[in-house]
Amino acid sequence: MTDKIMRKQPPPGDTAPAKQKWQGFGPVAYMLDGKVIDEIPLYMILERTDGGDDTATSTTVQKAFVGLKDKQVEAESFSIGVIAKTDSGQERFSGSPFAKNLLYLLVRLHKDGVNPFAATWFFYDTDTSQNAATCYTFFLVCDSRIAAEHVSIFRDPGDSNFNPAIFKEPTQGLDRIWIKDPYRDQAEIASWYRKFYTETKTGQLLLLRPDQPATYFFYPEDRWRIALLEILDRRLRRTNALLMALLLLALLALAVWLWR
Repeated sequence: MTDKIMRKQPPPGDTAPAKQKWQGFGPVAYMLDGKVIDEIPLYMILERTDGGDDTATSTTVQKAFVGLKDKQVEAESFSIGVIAKTDSGQERFSGSPFAKNLLYLLVRLHKDGVNPFAATWFFYDTDTSQNAATCYTFFLVCDSRIAAEHVSIFRDPGDSNFNPAIFKEPTQGLDRIWIKDPYRDQAEIASWYRKFYTETKTGQLLLLRPDQPATYFFYPEDRWRIALLEILDRRLRRTNALLMALLLLALLALAVWLWR
């Protein structure tokens, strides 16, 4: 029944504005642009379990996410997409790979307690699969903390719906009053990147990778400083263990002496 419904309706098209030539993500502070995401089309397919006919409704990633926030999402993955249970059946979503993956990502972050639209997104890595799909990875800052260390969006080969304009810079289009405001913004961005590389497991592993991926606002002396701190930490742990062993031996000797 669902296939018949889908054949009766035109497939979702790319209704986003014409995309400018994209130079890739950079080390800036990004935020999601709800207006752009509200132009990425999807179909919401209600598969009925109460005897009624399946229905397909045209929607967008933004509207679908808002509608799912208060629902119980029981099954979700990048391969399946997002499936929500309702009283009359289950809702699943059909569209381009980019649209389905983006919806899944927004729902997953919401379930993890992270508001994806209130968070600041910092790009730090990219990868390519054997079938030429591209993965762009970010860490997210929300409520003055790193709320997520590894969040990825994907670009499948041939998927014309991929639109990097879902990200915008918070200061984009603003008229800055003070001359040094851009420098303060840059310092804030640099501080979060350095915090990511020094205080998170994902960032520390990135520094240790043998392929030496690009790092942002991170300098060679920082690698030596982290290595030195790790050596000192290991030695301190060994020293503490030795002191604890000596203390136990002293207590044991005292107990034997008192027992005599």
